[in-house]
Amino acid sequence: QKTAYEIKECDWSSDVCSSDLCRSLLLTMAGGAEGVTAKALLEAGGGTFVYTDILLVAKELLASGAIQESRKGRKATWVAGS
Repeated sequence: QKTAYEIKECDWSSDVCSSDLCRSLLLTMAGGAEGVTAKALLEAGGGTFVYTDILLVAKELLASGAIQESRKGRKATWVAGS
């Protein structure tokens, strides 16, 4: 049985899940010179996804090596993997 954090919230007006949109945006923004933070993703997403979407997607992308994480205190910045 899946937990609430593992269930994808889908936008049924299209066939695209919020986590798919989050993944695409995270990968695009992580490729920039400064990388990307969760706050920047939330703002860029305009309400399309929530913070838990970002954390789940980041965890998957970190595990696959697609992104890398750097931290300053509690603030994580993700950059494209090498």
